[in-house]
Amino acid sequence: FAFLVFKLKDVSGSNATISLIASMMLSISLIIASFSSTYVNIDRLLFGDIIAVTNYDIIILVTIFIIVDGFIKIFLNQITLIVLNRDIAIIRNVNVAFIELTFLILLSITVFSAIKIVGTLLVTSILIIPAMSARLVAKNPVPMIIAAVIISLITNIIAITSSFYLDLSLAPITILLATVIFTALLLRN
Repeated sequence: FAFLVFKLKDVSGSNATISLIASMMLSISLIIASFSSTYVNIDRLLFGDIIAVTNYDIIILVTIFIIVDGFIKIFLNQITLIVLNRDIAIIRNVNVAFIELTFLILLSITVFSAIKIVGTLLVTSILIIPAMSARLVAKNPVPMIIAAVIISLITNIIAITSSFYLDLSLAPITILLATVIFTALLLRN
């Protein structure tokens, strides 16, 4: 997934490429699942199931968090420069290709790990909406990252609580709540 995005991003833009490849991967998964001799719960694949999460899944997610956090801490200045002006980053001998590919691989691993909880249809929204909201609140990259994390935490805590007490599916309530927060911030600006 990460390699396809990396190769195709210049052809049609990163967002379009990610959507195209995510749809393709979902289609391939469903086709493979249809040939499987074991029962595959398509609802869990598409919409996730937080109850199915095991201690092993939590360990994997914490490990991924530590790796992503380390990557951001080590390469924050280079990432910021790439985001602000890719050409200047290249002139300053930043290994743009390495950082972009590593970022895409980490993003792919994160998405793959989160699919069990939120499902394939909603995982990209859970990643994108807090970042979109953070852009409305902060104007610089570091405060934007912090704002996105805070917005994600608030959204997820309220969504988990609502899901539990109102007996609602977690992923859709999370997306709806994140969208409401984004809309409120948009209207505030």
